[in-house]
Amino acid sequence: MPLVNYQTFKEKEQFFKRHTINTIDEFNNWRDNYRDNPDKWYRTLSESKYRVYTSVQRSWITNDTICQRLRNRFNINCFNDYVFNLLELVKNNDAIHRYFDAQDIELNDALLFALLQHYGYPSPFLDFTYDLDTTLFFSIPDGGNLPLPTFTPNDSINDYFSVYVIDGRIDWFQCSMQRIEANGAANMERLLADIEGEVDTTEVQNQMRTLDYQTFSEQPFVMVDGPLMGVQQIQIPSLGFTANYHIENPRLDSQMGLFLCNPSENEVMEEVVYNTTNQTLIECFDIHKSLRQHIIDEFLTPNKITQETMYMENNPDTQRIKSLLNAALS
Repeated sequence: MPLVNYQTFKEKEQFFKRHTINTIDEFNNWRDNYRDNPDKWYRTLSESKYRVYTSVQRSWITNDTICQRLRNRFNINCFNDYVFNLLELVKNNDAIHRYFDAQDIELNDALLFALLQHYGYPSPFLDFTYDLDTTLFFSIPDGGNLPLPTFTPNDSINDYFSVYVIDGRIDWFQCSMQRIEANGAANMERLLADIEGEVDTTEVQNQMRTLDYQTFSEQPFVMVDGPLMGVQQIQIPSLGFTANYHIENPRLDSQMGLFLCNPSENEVMEEVVYNTTNQTLIECFDIHKSLRQHIIDEFLTPNKITQETMYMENNPDTQRIKSLLNAALS
């Protein structure tokens, strides 16, 4: 089954509050109104026609090389088995454990999916960023390769790229994996105070400690806080339980990232959010590709937003992480 694209803007308007930006003045006014707003989170696709698939959905649908290799290796016949095998291969890799142990970082499922997402492997996570200029880097095709390819307008959806904007003040998006577990820990502490005798909480503690993806995959979608939130800690004092959620890697730091987790096999992000909430909660700004050079000259280059600063290829930790993931998933 091939990936499905939008053919017209009208198709997108079922799922998004959509706007069109065609001129430099329109773009500059929009940027001035949206930048430096901590409540706005951004994601950019270099083509407006693209639906917002997760990388693991794309991998499964197209049956790419990684998918074929794991299907053959583990006799995988369903999407969820594919996702969980990807996670387990990384989670159970001794070298990856040693790498994070050396940094005194507790492994959890969100940290591992963030690694997969940022280092070229499939995951159910979708990248967002807190920074508007950072997201504009991803309007450049081919991973930010310059110079830009020749662009010939044809008066269609193909003339545009898209910036998707989430308002983080909306309750649906405030509920991150980490915040859900923090609330769960507080509730458990209150419940235990009213219970006499012993209660076996081993399984629940393990789920909390690991940000267990199995638990969250039962939700239609959920946000994942990024490194700008710092190392988040939850506690259940009566159990002596403490867990530290450290979601960080060099690329995630440089891109000021956070994630939306979409566990669905069949529904893209916009369908999941709309079908769950019955609301068009995500804004879409379709921006004319003729403005990309203006974006590069006025915002990306002056702010040193480049392939190197975004992908950190020369960073030793980046090189080490790539090597570990390649070995774990080969």
